[in-house]
Amino acid sequence: MHRIPQSDHDGKHIIVVHQWEDRYAHYEDYFDHHAAPVSYVITPVGASSVPSTAANVVVVPRTGDIPLMRSTVSSLAERSGRPRAIIALKESVLPIVAQLREEFGAAGRRPGDLHRFLYKDAMVAAVQELDLQTPRTASVASAADILAFGRTAGWPVVIKPVRGSASEGVRIIRSPAEARTVRLDPGKPMLVQEFLPYPIVVVDGVWHASGEGPWRMSRYVGNCLSFRHGNPLGLVEVDDARTNAAMGAYLEKLLPGLCEETFVYHLELFQVDEGDNCDPRFVFLEIAARVGGAETPFLWREVHGLDLMAVECELQLGRPPSVPSRIGGGVAGYLLMPTPCQRPCRVTRSMSMLGPGGPYAEKVLKAGEIIPASEAFYEHVGGRFRFRGSSTAEVEASIRRVTAQFEIQTEVLGVTDSAAC
Repeated sequence: MHRIPQSDHDGKHIIVVHQWEDRYAHYEDYFDHHAAPVSYVITPVGASSVPSTAANVVVVPRTGDIPLMRSTVSSLAERSGRPRAIIALKESVLPIVAQLREEFGAAGRRPGDLHRFLYKDAMVAAVQELDLQTPRTASVASAADILAFGRTAGWPVVIKPVRGSASEGVRIIRSPAEARTVRLDPGKPMLVQEFLPYPIVVVDGVWHASGEGPWRMSRYVGNCLSFRHGNPLGLVEVDDARTNAAMGAYLEKLLPGLCEETFVYHLELFQVDEGDNCDPRFVFLEIAARVGGAETPFLWREVHGLDLMAVECELQLGRPPSVPSRIGGGVAGYLLMPTPCQRPCRVTRSMSMLGPGGPYAEKVLKAGEIIPASEAFYEHVGGRFRFRGSSTAEVEASIRRVTAQFEIQTEVLGVTDSAAC
């Protein structure tokens, strides 16, 4: 543990690592900024959503630099007291924050507590121990390893980093010839998995240590990997009673075996439909112990009446959250439209999609505004739209309508209009 001079605020000081420009989290509602210091470590785009009552605000170029983050937390501890908690609501920084909690004696989950939720080889092994199906998976260090796996599992295969989110570094390798061209970074552990040609479904929710908590099942319109390559990404909640009942039974097998404590989760699975007279079955893909990304925090707060970020902050403070067993609010969904140019870029033309048959909320930048390069990959995009309705079909129809009609044009910063995309 780091040696920090004693302070009147020892054990009270809260440090928040924050990366968003928009108000994904309402920190001023979660922590009393007047009772004890609340400090913020932010990336350059995050300043506008930091409460004015913050005791300290430190801007860092990136939150993934462990020596820089360690020295920043140490400096804040000397200034405002040893931290009671170090809060991180975005998955990319969780491994570093978990390590810093251990070093500074702060509340919240430690590296060992989060290992199976952050490292894909560990999570697959944990699910297989529960006798639940996963894609065939192996560690790979070379093209030869991928070829050997493909000969057994068949083609295509999927390679992905052991550690990562938002489909960063994920590739579909479609043939032995393509596999031979792959060059892997020896410093970045990778996995290969069999390719399963089934739709991916998502479950966001809270698992209570004492039993089932609130959750919503959704399915993608598009997929996360194709969004990285410039295609729209939508998500719509599923209202089919039979499918939800099958998912509820699956969650009762999966979640208690992964964590004995209450936790917020974002789960992805393949849905395999066996025919009209059979319940669907599910094949595990990935799980994270944090609030779902993109527009999920907004949808839960605005449509379902539960602030998942508040629940997660309570857990990271070491306090049991108060969470209802069920939520209401109808069917919700979102749409992300890609940025036409590489970020950072300037918007030259855009359009609002609010109105009958459209989203109830949107984030679309106006002409002249900048879409920055940011660690928050799903925030700074061509357009963000949130939907609600009485059925899956209604919400999906709205998502597809906006996908077809929305237009945005941008230009690379520092380049003339002739280079607009």
